Amino acid sequence: GLFQTLALTLQSDIVFYSEPKDYVEQFIAALVKGGASCTETRCKFDYARQLYGKNIGFIIVGAILLVVLGVMMATLLLYPSSWMVRARRTVGALSKCCAKTRRDSTEDIEEMKEVDAERRAVHDIMRPFLLIPEDVEADNDPTPTLAFAPRTGDRDELPPVVMHKLRKVFPPLGGAPAKVALKSLDLHVPNGQVLGLLGKNGAGKTTALKILAGMHDASSGIGLISGYDVQTERKLVYERLGNCPQFDCVWRDQSVQRHLE
Repeated sequence: GLFQTLALTLQSDIVFYSEPKDYVEQFIAALVKGGASCTETRCKFDYARQLYGKNIGFIIVGAILLVVLGVMMATLLLYPSSWMVRARRTVGALSKCCAKTRRDSTEDIEEMKEVDAERRAVHDIMRPFLLIPEDVEADNDPTPTLAFAPRTGDRDELPPVVMHKLRKVFPPLGGAPAKVALKSLDLHVPNGQVLGLLGKNGAGKTTALKILAGMHDASSGIGLISGYDVQTERKLVYERLGNCPQFDCVWRDQSVQRHLE
């Protein structure tokens, strides 16, 4: 569009030269009869000027449409709605069925009683807010689904932080199998409590925090901050959550007060 506009700009105002000069005069006389506006050897073509204006209009309209489309796509990708998350998980589940992946080797570790008690506590908390209440004893549904209607009026009843069957699987890369970074995490943080995650490298501590902070998308499961879903309500989560990365982070354009805030 810009190239065509430039071409029309050059074509709308033309100065003619010829040898002999009589030929130019005859040529310009013919152009004047055709509707061109000419003075001596310079001619202005109204039709080219009309096309120039139309091209400028189309360029502006195209730029607006591209901006709107870009904002819409960025909004859908960064702040996906519930149906998009479900569609993404469905496509991921179908791709897993078609692809052959090796099972990760897992160590047989005896589960602590506190872990089982925490799982039951989280299941009891989340049971009223799920579309289909789950059986605490059964663990056959790795993808619980939130019921948004009842949760809207009862956010204050939920703990500030809740993770229910939170799972993160990184896709295979370079021939290596898919890596399960977080496997069905059930954890909640009550009001007024400070929680520290302690575990060996690769246990999923950082992955869990990044999911809560909106830096990673969970493969399945639910993460809630003040009752808001970290997958579909990130704008509201960002208003209520602060995230300090593992490394020392200093922004040059921010004051000391802003860093502390």
